[in-house]
Amino acid sequence: MKTCNALLLLCSFIFLSACNKGDDDHGQVILTNTNFVYEADLHKIYLDSTIVQVSATIDSLQGIIDNNQGDEQTQMLLDEKRQQRSELKSERESIIDPSQYALKIIGPIPPLPPCFCIIPTFSYLVVPPDGLARKMTIFDLEGNVIGASSGVSIPISQNGGAAAYQEVIFDQPNFSGAIKIAVDTESKIYESFYTLNN
Repeated sequence: MKTCNALLLLCSFIFLSACNKGDDDHGQVILTNTNFVYEADLHKIYLDSTIVQVSATIDSLQGIIDNNQGDEQTQMLLDEKRQQRSELKSERESIIDPSQYALKIIGPIPPLPPCFCIIPTFSYLVVPPDGLARKMTIFDLEGNVIGASSGVSIPISQNGGAAAYQEVIFDQPNFSGAIKIAVDTESKIYESFYTLNN
């Protein structure tokens, strides 16, 4: 009986140690200035691009109206586009800057350029703690999948779980060139185009 209890105690200890080790491993992810992409940056680029397109449509419609070539339908479309642009700008302003998550990042974070070139050494997608499920898929321009995030968000313990990360796996790790990144955030899917520099 003593042997059975000792064996049961040993098995319980091993099981609990394994569980704790997994938590510690998740907390030990080290973010550098080249090994992660922040999902909100991708979202900002998508919104900026869409705002530019909507603004161009607004300018075109306003030009038609100013030249007395528009009608009631033109005015309705102009009002819709102005409302859409206002909503897009509000959505962009609501995006939380990653610096507010107190992430410990090794190396300086380069400024986000207008044409976002991604270094193919990133292994993580950092996501905000808003509870939305996210999945990032990376395509070449022919629509072939060249990489994806795991879709499983793991809290980053170093900042008290105020952000999370997903592992990113490239099916074609040596790929270089134009890519499309699609991010599925439960409520919508948004897509943007980038350059993957190898």
